[in-house]
Amino acid sequence: MEKLLEFAEGSVLTAYNESVLNGLASVIGDESRVPVEYVDLNKLELNAHLDIKDYSMESGCAPINGKYESIPLKPAMENAEEIKDVFIGIANELRERNVLSVSYWNRNEPDYKKLQRYHIILLAASLTGLKNLYKLVSYSHLQYFHKRPCIPRSLLNMLREGILLGSACEAGELYRAVSRGESAEKQRSIASWYDYLEIQPLENNMFMLDAEDGNCTRDDLIAFNKRIVELGKELGKLTVATCDVHFLDPKDVVFRSILLHSQGFRDAMRMTQLYFRTTEEMLEEFSYLGEETAKEVVVTNPNIIAEMCGEQLHPFLDEKFTYSPELPNAKEILQEMTLSEAHHRYGDPLPEIVQARLDKELKSIVGNGYSSLYMVAQKLVSKSLSDGYLVGSRGSVGSSFVATMLGITEVNALPPHYLCPNCRYSEFATEAKSRCGLDLPDKECPNCGTKLRKEGYDIPFEVFLGFKGDKTPDIDLNFSGDYQPVAHRFTEEMFGPGHAFRAGTISAVQDKTVYGYVKHYCEDNGLIKSEAEINRLVQGCLGVKKTTGQHPGGIVIVPEDYEIFDFCPVQHPADKN
Repeated sequence: MEKLLEFAEGSVLTAYNESVLNGLASVIGDESRVPVEYVDLNKLELNAHLDIKDYSMESGCAPINGKYESIPLKPAMENAEEIKDVFIGIANELRERNVLSVSYWNRNEPDYKKLQRYHIILLAASLTGLKNLYKLVSYSHLQYFHKRPCIPRSLLNMLREGILLGSACEAGELYRAVSRGESAEKQRSIASWYDYLEIQPLENNMFMLDAEDGNCTRDDLIAFNKRIVELGKELGKLTVATCDVHFLDPKDVVFRSILLHSQGFRDAMRMTQLYFRTTEEMLEEFSYLGEETAKEVVVTNPNIIAEMCGEQLHPFLDEKFTYSPELPNAKEILQEMTLSEAHHRYGDPLPEIVQARLDKELKSIVGNGYSSLYMVAQKLVSKSLSDGYLVGSRGSVGSSFVATMLGITEVNALPPHYLCPNCRYSEFATEAKSRCGLDLPDKECPNCGTKLRKEGYDIPFEVFLGFKGDKTPDIDLNFSGDYQPVAHRFTEEMFGPGHAFRAGTISAVQDKTVYGYVKHYCEDNGLIKSEAEINRLVQGCLGVKKTTGQHPGGIVIVPEDYEIFDFCPVQHPADKN
């Protein structure tokens, strides 16, 4: 132990948990000689906001060599090596976030469920900011959901790069501090954390004039906004005037009122005018600031913010990412399996019409990078069949003869023909009137006398991949309802954890539901409306997002060199687990 302490002097010790490190003091009987700085990997994982929940030796999981791998029980020397790998993996990720303080890594984070919550505006100003925004949305749903998604300030500090933080509306931290009359020092401390400050039209906060909500006056609301502008000037922060827009035109306020009423809001009839104001209306709204300051907060500063977000961002990355990530040796395996099955059915050499069709399809499939997508479908179908569950294919995949050879579909896209299952004799009925092989008359093999199979539906390959053979393949497979979860897990096994996700859905309120909203709204508020007016209100509320869900079968595959956060946020799957 003496040699260990001498060796570790001036270093930082790390272990799976704090008790191991604290045990040093009891062993040597002198707590003062234990290095002050240490890293508890359990705390480090929690404070790093990674997706791993347990670093125990038996069941832990950690980023070793860039991948999450299991850590089984091993001799102490080997465990020390893995602890090192775990620590370096997490430390490198935190270093990228510029979080370097050991004391910060070891902090005891307060229970987010008991903390005061505030509104905040997050603007993605770059591609990095968009990815961090997707991470924040994901972690707020996956790890910090309590009645609604929450983002701890510590997490936001870690993932702040590329994001502009706005102080938001009256539910924001800064406005609350100003309206409560917090000290000037406290207000400055709060305001300094944001990238820009916000003020909004007085109409937005008129509810605060009610005695039960604070007993403010209109002059108080003006004073609050003036104070925020003053803080911006003191701290060199941009102050912008925003509308907190919830609908486009003033007349649309009734639609929001109906929707709020459907969710049980008691003040749904307040009808706050949160509409999209014009520049002239905003200048008039903030005229009490003086002409120069009003123009600054309404025109100048918002334009500066827009320029700070000048990078062209899109909710999804460009079209090239619609292709499937590569499976190892997919091209070679695809061609080998296809030709092997074709020779098994049609003999060697292949009939000219079969060889020509295979050459045409393989050139298009391999040349456009679709080999992996075909092989994924082949593996899924083969796995399901081997487990005793039939798979149905539907749609245009039946026009691909390669898909037939791989067992993805039972439909044979070649022209009508006879095929001997015994000696591989084939005869293409080029003169037949029917385009369906099943309609051919019965016939026996002229070579061996075996009854010939009748094949072919004469479907052009262009139906599947277009005239140029470069259309993204759409392979639709119908698995048994009992087998679907197995197919999903198998997909994740093929591509690895973190690269296969269930596709999500967004549902909107429909006619009958909205009609009920409107009827209850009128009844509860003593409103008498004609049927025509009710229908108008229904139309105004249609299509509003109701909830999110899970696609019944869709799986999203993330390319190996990317994270899911490069594309979108994630949420827990809609299942019992």
